[in-house]
Amino acid sequence: MNRMYHLLAVVVLSLVGCGGKSDSIGVAECDAYIQKLNQCAGKIGGMEGESLKRFSKMMLESWKDSGSKPSEKDMLQKTCSQAIEDSKKKNPQCDW
Repeated sequence: MNRMYHLLAVVVLSLVGCGGKSDSIGVAECDAYIQKLNQCAGKIGGMEGESLKRFSKMMLESWKDSGSKPSEKDMLQKTCSQAIEDSKKKNPQCDW
């Protein structure tokens, strides 16, 4: 498992059960990551693109509640900034 997915898996496991009704996390870096991940999934297409879409949805749902908590925003900001950097390397064909 590459570094980005390992880091994100740790975050997901720590945030299981969190969620809300909005499609916004409330942390600019995370909202940008989700948007760019979905755009990348569309560009890649096929099974890999579908996998990225599922991953994006999972991350969105996991991060929503935490994005509304000031005490967790700094952690999410750093995590999502790192996720964007890692995604640039993993999927350079996409616009990050």
